[in-house]
Amino acid sequence: MNPVEVGNTDIQRMQLRRSRYQYVTQEVRYSSRSISNGMKVILLQDVAKIGRRFQIVEVPHGFAMNKLIPQRLAKEATPLNVKQVQARSLKVASDHAAADAAFHDATARLGQVTVTVSVEANESGHLFQALKMDRVAEALKEHDIVLSAAQLSAQAPIKSVGEHTIHATSGTNTKEFTVTVIAK
Repeated sequence: MNPVEVGNTDIQRMQLRRSRYQYVTQEVRYSSRSISNGMKVILLQDVAKIGRRFQIVEVPHGFAMNKLIPQRLAKEATPLNVKQVQARSLKVASDHAAADAAFHDATARLGQVTVTVSVEANESGHLFQALKMDRVAEALKEHDIVLSAAQLSAQAPIKSVGEHTIHATSGTNTKEFTVTVIAK
């Protein structure tokens, strides 16, 4: 067609087609958002601004398929995967409960026992090196009290002979006890 031959009706037809196309694309664009809000995934690692590990969250479908799943940050929340995560969370909760019960048993026995640690010291009662919590944990094992060195702490480094206060901590539970340091 020659531009001179294009009549008023042809221009109207082209404008009609263009307006129909714009209307259809806008409808598809907005309808796809309202039909599918996203995709439920189980996070395998902490993801900033999304959620924490083993949490079930809903994210945009493209974000899940193009970023989270290929980078192994998440997996799809199928019924089987959801059951596995719930079973794992129950197991973790029971493990925490057992660890708390063991901590309470150990701290209850601390009041009945005198913990003594012998280390090398000079004549004035100063230690050659600070007392480490590993040594205190070993002294507790002699009395059948099982606490790890990570659970034990002192307010200041122990560098002298005498009685010192030690804190046993597990989560939010804290118990104080006294350790007697003597020279060899």
